[in-house]
Amino acid sequence: MTQQFSEQGWNVIGVCRKKSDSLESLGCTVVEGVDMTDDNLATVLKEAIGDQSIDLLVQNAGILNYDQLNPSEDPPLAGCRLHFEVNVLGAMKCVNALLPNVQKNGGGKIGFVSSTQGSMAIGGAAGGGFYGYKMSKAGMNMLGKNLAGDQKNSNVAVAILCPGFVATELTFKFGAEAGKETPGIGTAITPEDSAAGLINVMTNLLNMETTGTFWQYNGNEEPW
Repeated sequence: MTQQFSEQGWNVIGVCRKKSDSLESLGCTVVEGVDMTDDNLATVLKEAIGDQSIDLLVQNAGILNYDQLNPSEDPPLAGCRLHFEVNVLGAMKCVNALLPNVQKNGGGKIGFVSSTQGSMAIGGAAGGGFYGYKMSKAGMNMLGKNLAGDQKNSNVAVAILCPGFVATELTFKFGAEAGKETPGIGTAITPEDSAAGLINVMTNLLNMETTGTFWQYNGNEEPW
């Protein structure tokens, strides 16, 4: 996504825990040392970004672990807490810290990269497991939907986004391979295709009339 935004002429700031050669090679501004579980996250972001305006804030940080309830064992509370710390509370801290920057020039846009696994109609009907991930993504969806209503008077449009089943390091363990059908999940797409779709949704489809919409990367609306 950073690469494609940069190629389109955007001034991109990449925020991460640890910078990489691939990220630095894109010529964007890289801010490292940002941990979504850090209670000082707002201070770190404000010091790094300052008062410069932000046209589009993309909240992309997230984790996925397999959590399963088992009556013979203790529930996986530690894993669930970490999901909420990163996927919900981290996202909220990030947006809260940078919202003035998004509002600065009369309003901008915010995109939350969520998942259909946070949808009651899709993730809730898909069977068991992934409790922490599914519950936290549902929480992120509510965060985005609530923020959309809150920010209408500030002219800030908010999108809740599903990137699709993308072939990345996160999904390789589930058999993801671009163009290959994974039983029970679907056909994986490339990161490039997902990024292009998400960028199109945020730059062309998202506005104050469509704010608060839950979108698939291809522009289709998702059920809650």
